[in-house]
Amino acid sequence: MAYFDFFRNNIENKRWDTDCIRGSCYEMCPQAEKKLREKEKLVHVLEVVGSTRQLVKSYSRSAADSNIAIPGHLRPFPVLKETIHYLLLRVTKRTDVTVSCIYDFINDRLRAIRQDMTVQRLAPDECMQLLEPMIRFYVYFGFRQVHKILCTSPLSEFDPVLNRKYLLECMKWFLSCCNDMMTRDNELTELISNWTINNADHRLICDRVLVESLYLLCNLGDMHPLYRYLSLRPDMKRAPLLRLAYKMAIANLHGNFVKLCRLSEKLCPLTYCAFYLHLPTIQRRGVSVLCQAYSSRQGRVPASAIARWLALRSDECAASLCRHYGLTTHPDHSVQFMKADFKTDVHPTELRATASIRGVSVLCQAYSSRQGRVPASAIARWLALRSDACAASICQHYGLTTHPDDSVQFMKADFKTDVHPMKQDVYVPDKIKIPIQDILTYRSDDGMIY
Repeated sequence: MAYFDFFRNNIENKRWDTDCIRGSCYEMCPQAEKKLREKEKLVHVLEVVGSTRQLVKSYSRSAADSNIAIPGHLRPFPVLKETIHYLLLRVTKRTDVTVSCIYDFINDRLRAIRQDMTVQRLAPDECMQLLEPMIRFYVYFGFRQVHKILCTSPLSEFDPVLNRKYLLECMKWFLSCCNDMMTRDNELTELISNWTINNADHRLICDRVLVESLYLLCNLGDMHPLYRYLSLRPDMKRAPLLRLAYKMAIANLHGNFVKLCRLSEKLCPLTYCAFYLHLPTIQRRGVSVLCQAYSSRQGRVPASAIARWLALRSDECAASLCRHYGLTTHPDHSVQFMKADFKTDVHPTELRATASIRGVSVLCQAYSSRQGRVPASAIARWLALRSDACAASICQHYGLTTHPDDSVQFMKADFKTDVHPMKQDVYVPDKIKIPIQDILTYRSDDGMIY
């Protein structure tokens, strides 16, 4: 049973304030676990700070012969809150390990926190304060890791499906707590205002407007978040960020990709991270619509217009995207749309990074020869690359020989199978290029939205 389902059962039975187990561990890691992990040499590298060790309770599945409901092993709410603060605002500053290592460590420790929350049956208001920072974490690192995978890293380092599962679990739990608080008190404004802490020193806060906005943007195409928005209080629906997210959800529902991409320019950093994961699919749908609207053997559409409509940063990116879906581009930076040319079997997230390694590998099998050469222009066209130089560079990256006449010699034996896909030019807006501590602590109304 998921934490959220277990929590809902407690809420329905009104059991969060009766017969509850209260934790008595006032450290981030129980003493028994500390001794065991130090003895078995299970201390994580991120738990070593200089010459000291700062252990954080790790997640462990409940077994038939184990008891996880021991007060001395459970951390009360204040300790859980400080633990989240430590994980998200201090551990994330570490630069001596990879981002994947940081993500795996924090994710495991956050699962342990949710386990403690469930066993103790914390009150809804306390759960909300703990879940909101977790939601920020999963949204931001979901974007960061998926973007990294599209550029350089193998998929085995990060599971976006599992990350989304944890995100939705935390999000639904948070919103369920909101509903319960509204039912009990009929007003949440005063409570949330008490959670708003001056974040000049990077203190975590609880921002319901931000979570409601993320719920809309993480589930574009789903009707339930739209129904939820319509049921919110009028003052909350008037919040700029939430209203913007609602307009984007409606634009997506209507298939208006131009309006959707234009509105995305106003998003704050974290909500843009949530929207970014939908962008390849939106762009694919946009190119498909343009093929229907502008299909002609004589007419052409400027790449600059396509870049503006589909939230692309340059004409070259627009032309490259269209080539990726099988369309013809011309030297004057224009695109010829033909319904028959559009490739319906190309996956939107198969951006050049992972596609290139497979493509070059296939070409090595097909054109392996000591005499024959393949023009770089043909390779660029086949792999949806923006120039002949880019095609030659990728082939060199995988160990193949290039020649001054912009041709490539393919040899099976030369192909390097042990190198990562070459990093491609994937656009990241400047609004996301800010310290993670700022993204995890800003308020939705602090002026960072527009």
